[in-house]
Amino acid sequence: MQRPKCSNCQRRNEKCSFSLDAQQLQLPVALIKTGPPTLVANLPALNLEDLELLHHFSTEVYATLSARPAVRRVWQKAVPKDAVTHPHLMHCILAISALHLANQEYEGQDSEAQERYRRAALRHEAAAISLCWPLLNHVTAANCQSLFTSGWILGIFTAARNQVSDMSNSDTVIEGVLAIGQQARGVYAVLDACDQWLRSGEFDVFLRLNPWDDAPPIVPDIDEALQAIYKTIEASLEYDEARRSMYSAAIKLLRFSFQAPTVNPQYPTVVFSWLSFMDRNFVGLMEQKDAMALVILAHYGVLLHTAASWWWCGDLGARLVKSIYDSLEQSRHLLTWPVSKVEISVERNGSCGTVAKTQKSCDRLKTDQPSLSRGEGLENSRGEAN
Repeated sequence: MQRPKCSNCQRRNEKCSFSLDAQQLQLPVALIKTGPPTLVANLPALNLEDLELLHHFSTEVYATLSARPAVRRVWQKAVPKDAVTHPHLMHCILAISALHLANQEYEGQDSEAQERYRRAALRHEAAAISLCWPLLNHVTAANCQSLFTSGWILGIFTAARNQVSDMSNSDTVIEGVLAIGQQARGVYAVLDACDQWLRSGEFDVFLRLNPWDDAPPIVPDIDEALQAIYKTIEASLEYDEARRSMYSAAIKLLRFSFQAPTVNPQYPTVVFSWLSFMDRNFVGLMEQKDAMALVILAHYGVLLHTAASWWWCGDLGARLVKSIYDSLEQSRHLLTWPVSKVEISVERNGSCGTVAKTQKSCDRLKTDQPSLSRGEGLENSRGEAN
């Protein structure tokens, strides 16, 4: 069958455009062979709620992940762009955005909306983890940035999730904090595999931390508290040499970690450094609820509390100290310092009362340790630096 010709072309004896095929019309070859362009394979099909979450991340959440302008720009622009071709990162972005809405925008206002966003957050978190896991043994130059930032977001998500979970059980609080450490160690595992790739691009800003080897001397108050634990361990006949060595190493690392925020005030997540670098054997002691390991963990709660004005941390440091105090009746005399630092009231029966208001206790801690207040980002309860 011949293609139709218009009467004007027939009268002028000209080739009619109706008869031209795709090649003669110079249509793109890809369009001829494959039809309209398709989205990247495996990308989540974004619905209106997801588009809302993506917008919320790029307009609000990105600013709560760092106080450094250069890092914020990467969170706002480069990370969402990278997520377009990496579904696991897209789910991470949607998860943390939904959790921020549940925690900050609808807290105490609209319980139905808050619950909807909580469910969305957990759903996207589960999808992100399931997609990330198979890739961890296949880190490449193409996916290293997305895996690194995915791990970072999941670590912050784990901390923030503790603000909406049932935290009435002491073990739940402790396990929640240890889970942050597990995520943080995952980030460093990816970093070890792709350090050179990350440093060669715009994501290098995540790695520009100031070393705290030569940080100013630690605040005497902190030094005295850590020395008191160390002396208690050395004087005790209860521990063998191996156990004593693990305790001492954990205290030394904690002392070192207290200096990290002093020289990196614009990197609030540096408070997780102690959990990141902790020896796995000592992590095992904390998981087993070893009393002295938990005493050391309670002192870490004071460091965690310095990030209390960031929404994803909140009063988690104070709740950690409270949980350990309530669970260690025989060792409470070793917890006087952390309890006083996070302003937890102690009831007449010896148990801890309610956690003090986050901003009030955080402000007092920053007054006691002025070097921690030099950075931006601790100005308000939402953790959005100006």
